[in-house]
Amino acid sequence: VIWLFNYVKKYFITGLYIDTGLQVKIKEAKMDDFSWLDRFGKRATFIKNDLRLLKRSKRARTTALMSLLFILYGLIFLGIQDLLGDTLLIFAYLFSTGGFIFSFCALVPSWDSQHYSFMMCQNIKYVDYIKSKWYLGSFGVIIATIIALPIYGFFGSHHLIAVLSCGLFNLGVNSYLTLWAGAFTKMKIDLNSFKNAMGNTKAINSKTMLLTLPQMVLPLVLYWVVSTFFGHTIGCISVGSIGILGILFKDIVLNIIIKTYKIEKYSTLSAYKETN
Repeated sequence: VIWLFNYVKKYFITGLYIDTGLQVKIKEAKMDDFSWLDRFGKRATFIKNDLRLLKRSKRARTTALMSLLFILYGLIFLGIQDLLGDTLLIFAYLFSTGGFIFSFCALVPSWDSQHYSFMMCQNIKYVDYIKSKWYLGSFGVIIATIIALPIYGFFGSHHLIAVLSCGLFNLGVNSYLTLWAGAFTKMKIDLNSFKNAMGNTKAINSKTMLLTLPQMVLPLVLYWVVSTFFGHTIGCISVGSIGILGILFKDIVLNIIIKTYKIEKYSTLSAYKETN
């Protein structure tokens, strides 16, 4: 009772002065410094915006953090490797090294849906926009691969080469297919809400499904066929080689993706304007 009396007395005395409650609280403004990205030219503007999105938006940040959990996805399959074979390891390591592009980059350009109409009214080249997204996804794959290599390399070089080959495949093939599928994803994202946080029916259609199948089926079939005749190492090299070829032909593939985005431009804008 004594403590409560003193607390109430102090509360009322400190609240007697009107100007105390009317004072404006001033917070120190902080500006993100991403000047080190200027080496990417015009594409740096979009990369900086995506990094600010990941830092400030709870929904985007949660999606990116969840992608880090995919790095440990391969641990689930280590115990049953002897039962299901090495092909299952390729499936697991594709997720371990490509979690970021499968979760965050799969919703490009939906992350920009709230200001997509404004962007399309500006003097913005699709080539800069798409390449910035590809660079961002590539950063995610490289970081995940670097983290995954020592984790699974602990179990032997058998796993080390598998992780590296899957990382290359994600970098040179799945990164393109994810961006390409994004052109057909008509899903509007409200960054201030977690409604439909796990997805939307507009994010799944026949075109996105067709583009998703090669992401998993192609490396698994390729590894299984080659490893059956030439062993695990050659099988991993064949999967990684496809990724290297994809990186070498980056400009050709991105131009095809850009043409698709231009074709789908107005249907995408229309979908983002819907309110229900």
